[in-house]
Amino acid sequence: ALGRLIDRKNIGTVVIEPFLLSKLDKEKKSKTDTTRVRTDDSHSSSTSGPDDDDDDDDVDD
Repeated sequence: ALGRLIDRKNIGTVVIEPFLLSKLDKEKKSKTDTTRVRTDDSHSSSTSGPDDDDDDDDVDD
């Protein structure tokens, strides 16, 4: 049973670490591509919101 728990903990660490590294990479890049990151955030909010059609128009522009 302990072996399984350790395996699970290892799996969790392996999964979490890449995510942290990715976030660090994004944060470093965000200093250079701040506008891109903000644009992505705006699009995400608009897509999940009621202005989905407006988002499509923006893509066409």
